[in-house]
Amino acid sequence: MDNSILTSHPDCAGNQTFWGGVLVEGNPVFSQFPPDGVAANSCQAVLYMENYSEIRYATVGANAGVSPSNLLGPLSSAGGGVIMAQDSKFRNNLTAVQLSPFTAVYDYYVSSLQSACYFRRDVFIWDDPNIFDVASNMVGINGYGVNGIPVTGCTFLNTTAIPDSIIGINGTDFGVNISPQYSPSYMSTFQNLAIGVSCATIDIPNYGVSIVQSNFNGNSIGVSLSNTTASKVANCNFTMDYTSYPVGVHGLYYNIEFGLIMYGANMFSVYNNHFTGDNLVLPHPILHGTSIGYSNPTVGIMAYNTSMNNNNVINNNTFNNLGYAALGELVNRDATTSSGEEVGLWFHCNSFSNDLYDIATIARSSSGGIRSYQGTPADGSTSAVTAANTFTVGGLLQKNIYQYDGAALNYFYSSSAPTPEDPVAHSASVTTTTLPVADNCPVPIGTTLTPYPVNGTQIDDANFASAVSNINYYMCDSAGIAHKDSLYYWLAFMHNPASD
Repeated sequence: MDNSILTSHPDCAGNQTFWGGVLVEGNPVFSQFPPDGVAANSCQAVLYMENYSEIRYATVGANAGVSPSNLLGPLSSAGGGVIMAQDSKFRNNLTAVQLSPFTAVYDYYVSSLQSACYFRRDVFIWDDPNIFDVASNMVGINGYGVNGIPVTGCTFLNTTAIPDSIIGINGTDFGVNISPQYSPSYMSTFQNLAIGVSCATIDIPNYGVSIVQSNFNGNSIGVSLSNTTASKVANCNFTMDYTSYPVGVHGLYYNIEFGLIMYGANMFSVYNNHFTGDNLVLPHPILHGTSIGYSNPTVGIMAYNTSMNNNNVINNNTFNNLGYAALGELVNRDATTSSGEEVGLWFHCNSFSNDLYDIATIARSSSGGIRSYQGTPADGSTSAVTAANTFTVGGLLQKNIYQYDGAALNYFYSSSAPTPEDPVAHSASVTTTTLPVADNCPVPIGTTLTPYPVNGTQIDDANFASAVSNINYYMCDSAGIAHKDSLYYWLAFMHNPASD
């Protein structure tokens, strides 16, 4: 597809209809990658979209992998197809892209099943509120059992007033690398969605998820990672703008907006991100019905039952104007290791400013919470390390470290630090201790890239709408019989909609 539009035509009453989309089949025996490295020489079927092409109003805009509902034969006959899209748009599709397993015998534990699909500077947009009359849930890229998908400088945008119904990228056993384009500089952006990126691991723990230098603005949940291993979220901007949402539309998770949620994640890297709320304080019941009082309904990071058998570190992030900046729920620690050294989640070299609760734990048990040593004391067996987080202290309700329950917390900070590291506002179960050592914090990397322009130089919508309104004239004669040249006209129009 080169500067072309594929879409459905409205019915006789003027109602928008949906079509099935493009099914890209292939041969599961062959590699996804051509032997000579040239995409045009691939042994698989390839859908290549470029030059501001669009797919609109499809149930599945582009489908590579198994055929839908197995309508076209055995599953093994359909896999192998490749989708390569750049500078293109997927608009008002129920599922824009579906990526599914492509091998004849799908081995859950083989990590080498790399896909050749890619998405570069594409726009996934939902701007027609009438599509919600057809389906209540929509997805930009939906992936299952596929690894190595690069999503580079793409935009996932919902401009309707119904934000809690669309997921930008949804994956199960899905390896994806979300990154910016560097020249020119375009960040991937997820805006006004139910969830920006949602990835869950069921059977393939070694399919990686990497999200770097991306923007998440006004989503119910920016990123949700469930049981993933070695995932990375770095140099991203998360903005939880509660007041910008339509009234009454915050229903995904206890009426709260989240930047990053990690359920049972293991060996993750979360660093150099910026989490910003709107400093809105409302009477609000806190997570899971624990009535703490007044709260800001925004959470930067929630770690929920993350792996207990290693030291997961969240470091070098900034948190501003949030209800809960960094929240550990249930069990995120293990004090019973064979070495006798406690491991678990700890926060290192983060900056907290004007949050209601900076570091908080809701453990639900006496053994839960986060690693009870935040920083490491000089006990003869390990070197002294400070937590090195910085805090500001505000109103009466503000807590730098808040513990609803769980194991007691020991917090260590530097006595010689030039910035305020003393968490003076903390729960009674928290013990703070100074260490006569300097902090050892990595240098943050700035996020200076700009979002990809959503409008760009897209196909001329006005010309397209004008042609669609007259398409029955070109397609049919007065008796309703199709002209023999109608297909040629339609293809010519698709190629250059400005000249009909």
